[in-house]
Amino acid sequence: MSSSIPVKTASAPRKRQLFLGSIVTPVSLLELRYVKAGALGVDNDGVIQFVEDIASDHVEGALRDLLDKHGWKEGECEVVEMKQGEFLCPGLIDTHTVSRLPIPSASNPH
Repeated sequence: MSSSIPVKTASAPRKRQLFLGSIVTPVSLLELRYVKAGALGVDNDGVIQFVEDIASDHVEGALRDLLDKHGWKEGECEVVEMKQGEFLCPGLIDTHTVSRLPIPSASNPH
């Protein structure tokens, strides 16, 4: 007899991710940092662990040093290389969606 009760199976652990390319990240509420050739590391829980500048003539060596610095191993992370013209802005919210929400107006008390 088969059961129609869904069985939840354990999923594979999420792999760390290393994004390579241009990054715009906040330093404070009023200041942004632009990293033209950078690395952004995301851990297994989806939390950003580091944003680093990797501008170097020897990118492969710089990446190995960066992974060693943070205790990561090359085979344990997915490397995502962004294309020319692409950039990451961690924490950016889609303001198009937010702007569609009704916003109360001071001139319209209802």
